[in-house]
Amino acid sequence: MKPSKTRGKISEVFASIQGEGLHVGTMQLFVRLAAVAEGQAEEPTFVIRTLPGSRNHFARNPVTPLRFFQLLSETFELDRFFTISFIGEEPLQQTDFLCELLQILKKNHIDTFVQTAGAPLADFERLNQLVTRWCIDLKYFQEKNCSRCHKNLEKIIAVTSPETTYFRLAIDADDDPTKLLAMLETMQIDDYTLVLQPCAIFPAHISDWDTGNIIDWIQLFRPFFQQVRWIPQVHKLLRIL
Repeated sequence: MKPSKTRGKISEVFASIQGEGLHVGTMQLFVRLAAVAEGQAEEPTFVIRTLPGSRNHFARNPVTPLRFFQLLSETFELDRFFTISFIGEEPLQQTDFLCELLQILKKNHIDTFVQTAGAPLADFERLNQLVTRWCIDLKYFQEKNCSRCHKNLEKIIAVTSPETTYFRLAIDADDDPTKLLAMLETMQIDDYTLVLQPCAIFPAHISDWDTGNIIDWIQLFRPFFQQVRWIPQVHKLLRIL
């Protein structure tokens, strides 16, 4: 087999509990992919934050999928984790790297989780057969609110299932969801779960919410989804990584 020419850029790797969404509380290995937007500062190295009691490691960017998998395997017992979770500004920005890495992980029977806005759609469809679990960020669709985004969301629904995918919407108490609700009225999305995630930079910001407006937000979205759950970012409340 020829060595892969594909390279990826990593920001950091760390083990922690999942602090948000449907899988909150599960032990996961997080891979934060570096942003690759034009004008973005390069990250020549990335850190692998080991479990307590061990020394952190540093490795060079860019890295091949196989070498990155080797680094993970040398540092962690990968079967201890619920999933390897890919996070970052938009993981699909590094589709070629992610695709090869996911193939390696799937071959080794390691479950994966990707948080994404699902764009570009062609890259999402390419990766869909390789990812174990998805979290689709509705904030992107709320902010863009265009016909193309509408079609992309329809296609994402068509190629995923409620067993592997849930939707998330980060919200402030004074947000206006009118446009997003209008979009959802045309979607066949009622088998899926939506997680409403209150924006809270600091734990004290949770006090912006009370039982009444939490229930109001849940009731707004309840007609469109099988379940609607209001789940704050638990890791911020606990002040852990």
